[in-house]
Amino acid sequence: MEKEFGVEGLMLTSPTFFSRITAGLKPLTINDEYYHAHVDTVAYGSFVYTSLIYLSEAGVDFDGGSFAFVKDHSELESSYEAVIEPAIGRFSTFTSGSENVHLVLRVVHHVVMPA
Repeated sequence: MEKEFGVEGLMLTSPTFFSRITAGLKPLTINDEYYHAHVDTVAYGSFVYTSLIYLSEAGVDFDGGSFAFVKDHSELESSYEAVIEPAIGRFSTFTSGSENVHLVLRVVHHVVMPA
């Protein structure tokens, strides 16, 4: 991240983890099923705040992957309260409790149409 964004001396606190979503990869645990509505403090225990920084771009590197805050753990598109589209360098942060139920739309391989 230091190289990509020209930041020096980046210091990460615990807990910190990096996640790479790969289209078509079978989930190994329930926490790998990012596309279900969830609360991070329930899924990961010690989270108080959640922050995301995108290192790739929807529609260029992959399709799908939009981040959606949802009402009442519903996974219906009509329940989305806000949607964040992945874009390189886009950063978001929010409290990790039940006030911010969310999901990520399934990531699929990006298909480039021939010219």
